[in-house]
Amino acid sequence: MKKKQIAVLLAALLSVSPAAEGVAVMGADFSAGEGTSEAVEVQMEKEESTEDASPETEAVMGTGEAEAPDTEEVWISGEDEVSEFETGEEEQQDAFVEEADEELTQSAEVSVSKGTYDVAYITQEQYNKCLDEEDCPDVELKTIEDTTLTEALGKLEGENTGYCLVLPHDVEGAEDIVVPEGLNVYVGFADGMLVKSITPNGNIAFRGIGNGEDNIEIKEGNGTVTFQQLYMTGTLTGTGSDDTVIFSRGDATLGGISGIENVHFGNDFWNLNIKGKSEFYNLYNDTGHDEYSTPSWIQIEGYSKEKVPVFHKAFDWGSGIFKNEEGDSWTGNYSLGISYKKSFEGDDWSEMELSSGSQAVTFAMSLEDVIGLGDRLYVSQEGYDSELSLDGKIWDRNENKLYRIYRYQDAGGLTAQEIFENHGMWDFEYPDNADYFLGSTSDVNQMMQVIESDQKNQTAGYYTIDLPKNASVDIIDIPSGVKGVSFWGPSGYDEKTDTHTQYPVKKIGSIKTKEGQTVKLAHTIVNSGLSVSGDGIVQIQDSVIQGTLKGIGTNDTVAFIQDSQLGGLSGVENVHFGKQCGSLNLRGAAEFYNIYNDTGSEANEQFPVGIQIEGKDASRTVTFHKTFDWGIGNFSNEEGDHWTAPYTLAIRYYKSFDTNGEEWEMLNPGTGFQSVKFDMSDSDIIDMVNRVAVHAPEIGYDLDMDGKTWCNEGNGADIEICQSTEGQSAQELFDAYGKREFSEEGLSWLTAMPSTGQASRYLTAYQKKNNAEGYYIVHIGQNAEVTGTLTVPDGVNAVKYAGPTQYNEKTDTNRWLPIKISSVNVPAGKKVVLMDMLVKADNLTITGEGTAELQDTRLNTNVTANTLEITKAAVKNLNCKNLLIEEEGNKLVVAEYLNFEKASLNPHCELYAEPGSYLKLGEIDCTKFDEKDNLHIFTGKDGSLSADIYFAGKLKLGTYMHTIGDGSERDLERGMNLITCDEQRARKANACFTENCFSETYHYNEDEKSWWGDYPAVYKKEAICLATIDKKLDEKEILELLSVEVALSEKEDSSVILFVPEKENGEWEDYAIDGDKRLTNYWHNENDEWKQIKTKAYFKTANAPATSISSAKISDIKTQIYAGKAVTPSVTVTLNGKKLKAGTDYTVSCTNNTKAGATATVTVVGKGSYTGTVTQNFKIAAVPAKSKVYTVGNLKYKVTRSAYKNGTVSVSAPAKKTLTSVSVPTTVKIGGYTFNVTAIGDKAFNGCTKLKKVTIGSKVTTIGKQAFNGCKVLTSITISSKVLKTVGSSALKGISAKAVIKVPAAKLSAYQKLLKGKGQKASVKIRK
Repeated sequence: MKKKQIAVLLAALLSVSPAAEGVAVMGADFSAGEGTSEAVEVQMEKEESTEDASPETEAVMGTGEAEAPDTEEVWISGEDEVSEFETGEEEQQDAFVEEADEELTQSAEVSVSKGTYDVAYITQEQYNKCLDEEDCPDVELKTIEDTTLTEALGKLEGENTGYCLVLPHDVEGAEDIVVPEGLNVYVGFADGMLVKSITPNGNIAFRGIGNGEDNIEIKEGNGTVTFQQLYMTGTLTGTGSDDTVIFSRGDATLGGISGIENVHFGNDFWNLNIKGKSEFYNLYNDTGHDEYSTPSWIQIEGYSKEKVPVFHKAFDWGSGIFKNEEGDSWTGNYSLGISYKKSFEGDDWSEMELSSGSQAVTFAMSLEDVIGLGDRLYVSQEGYDSELSLDGKIWDRNENKLYRIYRYQDAGGLTAQEIFENHGMWDFEYPDNADYFLGSTSDVNQMMQVIESDQKNQTAGYYTIDLPKNASVDIIDIPSGVKGVSFWGPSGYDEKTDTHTQYPVKKIGSIKTKEGQTVKLAHTIVNSGLSVSGDGIVQIQDSVIQGTLKGIGTNDTVAFIQDSQLGGLSGVENVHFGKQCGSLNLRGAAEFYNIYNDTGSEANEQFPVGIQIEGKDASRTVTFHKTFDWGIGNFSNEEGDHWTAPYTLAIRYYKSFDTNGEEWEMLNPGTGFQSVKFDMSDSDIIDMVNRVAVHAPEIGYDLDMDGKTWCNEGNGADIEICQSTEGQSAQELFDAYGKREFSEEGLSWLTAMPSTGQASRYLTAYQKKNNAEGYYIVHIGQNAEVTGTLTVPDGVNAVKYAGPTQYNEKTDTNRWLPIKISSVNVPAGKKVVLMDMLVKADNLTITGEGTAELQDTRLNTNVTANTLEITKAAVKNLNCKNLLIEEEGNKLVVAEYLNFEKASLNPHCELYAEPGSYLKLGEIDCTKFDEKDNLHIFTGKDGSLSADIYFAGKLKLGTYMHTIGDGSERDLERGMNLITCDEQRARKANACFTENCFSETYHYNEDEKSWWGDYPAVYKKEAICLATIDKKLDEKEILELLSVEVALSEKEDSSVILFVPEKENGEWEDYAIDGDKRLTNYWHNENDEWKQIKTKAYFKTANAPATSISSAKISDIKTQIYAGKAVTPSVTVTLNGKKLKAGTDYTVSCTNNTKAGATATVTVVGKGSYTGTVTQNFKIAAVPAKSKVYTVGNLKYKVTRSAYKNGTVSVSAPAKKTLTSVSVPTTVKIGGYTFNVTAIGDKAFNGCTKLKKVTIGSKVTTIGKQAFNGCKVLTSITISSKVLKTVGSSALKGISAKAVIKVPAAKLSAYQKLLKGKGQKASVKIRK
């Protein structure tokens, strides 16, 4: 072959034709530099060189006429990596290229081979022995001289066994060897024998060829060519369609290898050493090195682009069981080893150090075949633990720069899906052979291509990918047909500390899923945000996403498996808390739509999931857009308590998540903290408040309707609902609650709210959502906030508000706790009940056309109402239109004032007016009651202080059937008995009603000693007014029904009845008429004789009742100064715009007014035409405390003696250091109290560099150390004090040398001595 033809052939092999572009190999563009001129020559000789070429050769040479190979997609690795080669051996690369040119020249000049050959037929057994052993069989050989091997084979004599032995001698030149068909030839070693080509029509084996720099071409044939210990620096090429070369027995060294379709690493073959370019198609392992996972190696001398081996087809050498020196065994695939050596010269073939990321091999095959290679290629590196990526590059495994791709497969009795779902779970034991390694890639885009290619032949469809350090992925979009892919974050293991370290990835931009697909991020730290979209599921398993996890689709679903951490969460439509997810840790704000509990937590875990937030600022609020329902469970604690409640989402706050392994410090957000926001209707919020809670150290918070924290430990408004049962309707239960027995079965707890306003809001929403019967109990806790107006929400029929009480086990009594309520509204047809309340307020207004009821309630306030029903109550001042006391035993205690227009009173009710109170009674109606008794009204008397009654309306007392002595009944007109109770007598008997009716333990008259009628006042025949009747009424009609019960002596048990006597004609007795007075008498039994006794006690008539001043206004009282005696501020009192006159209309008294710092009370009591009381508190200023510092003007003062009189202070500092002049006063007023300024403190004006002039007051006795130190421009000091006794050291240090100190004339000599040596310069003058 001519030199030009050789050049053409080589150029064709190194170039890429249009037909072969799809199978381009690594280095396809390597010839663009120094090979350009040769490529031109190839083009010029193209026609000549392709005239006799076969179709296969035409395709290789790039004529453009041959058809492309099969349409199967071909994977081309390294195509764009030219600039990334890092060899460190540039000189060696250049030498290799030059050496190849020289090789071509020498090969073209070799002559035809001639030599001597000893030949003979041998048996198959002898032939196989030649192949397996070093020695040839001892047979008779025929010597043929001056011939070629091909010719010698044609001159064999004897029986043709199909096997022959050839021993060459004295061979010169290179031969084109043709092996006869059907013949198996074994050629022994011959020094100097060169082979130009081999046409293997039969099989031929060579022992120990040293072909030098010549190439060997394997031509078309049906046989195989075996080399034992081949050494050549030329290239072994194949031109046939099914060339087969076998390397056996030791090593082989080649200059290069190309075009050989089938390469076998035969019996006991170890290393194929290649000096140049190499490419491989089908590779077979017949070495017999079964105990080695790498049974054979390709070793390459030097490293350059051209020397990177090209693999055109995948191979599978099967798997084996291997052991290491430590005795560990494992099952794995047999792999082909690849090693780059610095040189093949000498005995020490040291390995080259390839930088991580260098191109180690080139794949020119379909991606599916590349995946098939997987871990069947091993590139050795002594400097690091190497791994090969699917693009043929070698990487340091410890650098963790590759995406490693595995396929889950059925193992250990589990399906691939089950392994995918449970991989990484704490209690999951990962089965052996649960995954199959597909390969590694540094190209993020190749990940999905690999999976897509593999999935074509798989049915399971579950994969896992190990992410490299600093991975940056714009989008994860797994192929159709793939069911699930898990991405595992990079980590490292430290053997010394036996710890694993998680490494972050730079970015995962977004994840897209299709319906039925699941993408999982497992044990991954992502230093970015993450967007998700699609109809599949994104699982976050024990991972950290530093940015915000965003949902950008319409049906995004994220499931959190185990605990994970996010920078924030927004827009995700569906959030599942999955297996082993105890908490979701957040560093920013989060929002939720649909939330599901799939944790599988224990049934007794009321809080299966916690949202844990770093810090507690408002920017990290959790927003809920939709409600969720995790069901209801039965729970218990270690103390044996049992309860039923909804499964609840817990929110917790921590100081920091970065604690270097230490336990996180939980924070207490406190009450009123905006923990969550509810972006939903109140109808949904009412479900959420029982399903979300906030946990803090040793305390738990509930959420109100606004998402703010509050603590429900007697501090809230608990809401219960009344529901009909078989024997009792909801309304009947409501009415009976707190009064009599009721069906507890019909009473259910709903929730608790921190305020009455929120409770009302809750009831509105609950009633609207559930269309309940509409009867509720609201228990107001001790510290519950009473906000707005207590009312009956829309849709609700009635609400009973129960106030806070405390139960005393020792006394078996309740203690009422005060609350403040200012307004109640009862819409028409509705009802509000105030139950078990002690209300302290200025005013309580009850509005609306519905009914308000007081059930065991005390109102220490001024009450205004329309319709008020009394079960049991005490009121300070009450004005109402309609008063209802309609059940037997109902009680009303009036402390100061009662006024009603109409009242419906049960004759057996009890109305008690405390001493000093005033009852203005409107129309009283008892007609609908059947009780066989008169109506009783009790009035209190305490010494000279008595209750007054004014009748301003008709008495409709009705009648009742009375049984007389003979057993018959007659209809009697019901009267009214007024009974005056002497509280002094009752107090001696320890009757409980003598206690202040607004005390927390007041119990009306509910003990054996406490009926008001048991202590009637003793009538001492004095002239007293029993009651007053409005002149607009028919006085006779009123007085005929009235009687007054009094006692004549404390020693007597009996009492007498005072009444206005009548004549037989029905007119009053004459003596009873005294102007506006109607005198009374009584009947008294003396010695069994009844006598009528006249009295001076009387009823009177009047034009108008006394006016209550309970709503009067007292002028504002400024903070008072204590001066050693009781503080009595002057006040102005106005009522309805009219100024009242002290002494005539009212009297004034003060309490708690004898101590500085106290809160005192002014009480105004009505007099003359006015009745009732009104109070106002005022402050008595506290005396400034000792050692406290106060700023007045431009100076700061420290209290040295705290006293309301003759207190003292020292000047401690200027208010500002920049002042230029200062005057220390004689006295200063602080908090309203006058203090003597007796000292200038240590360093008081130290460093006041702009201070020029100082005047010191007359009571200063002390100037402290360094008081004026550093006042360098201070030139004038005037001391007015004649009592200065002490001047501290360095007090005048640093003042101006020109300073003049003026002192009182009488103290000149003394002060000159006192001020001497205080740090000032000698030039400073002291004069009078």
